[in-house]
Amino acid sequence: KLIDLISRINKRSDNYYAECLFKIVGAEASGTQGSAITASQAILAYLKERDIHTEGLRIVDGSGISRFNQTTVATLSELLETIYLDVDFFELYNSSLSVAGYDGTLGGRMRGTSAEYNFKGKTGTLNGVSSLSGFLKLRNGDDIIVSILIEFNEKHHSYFRDMQDRIVSALSE
Repeated sequence: KLIDLISRINKRSDNYYAECLFKIVGAEASGTQGSAITASQAILAYLKERDIHTEGLRIVDGSGISRFNQTTVATLSELLETIYLDVDFFELYNSSLSVAGYDGTLGGRMRGTSAEYNFKGKTGTLNGVSSLSGFLKLRNGDDIIVSILIEFNEKHHSYFRDMQDRIVSALSE
């Protein structure tokens, strides 16, 4: 099932499956063999149809490991808002995300904080880049969208992951 594939991609950050799904999107949208170009065009069309910010966005691959990919907090936040407001899709998508302190790439993060079990998200890591985006359930029951992108050339990525965890935990208070 498609949701099983998306869950594997989101929870484990499985780059191979992400790249495969990316090309499948391109094939479905174009009616031809899937490619990075047709997939990028399909995703950009989807974003533009929904008035999601695309300035500064460049999609080169499906896994996010190309240094030529570029995105912004505005794009990610608006996309997550669109998903959140889609009653039919949100629960499926939300269940595909890693849960802080419980599973996937967030399984060992935010344990013992109020964000544990209350933040569901997707991580991204490259040398010099660390990102975290998702949905945080606050103590009062409200949900907020969190998106943190950090580019760095000093210190280790764990320093910035810890910073992201502290930010999300503080927000959850």
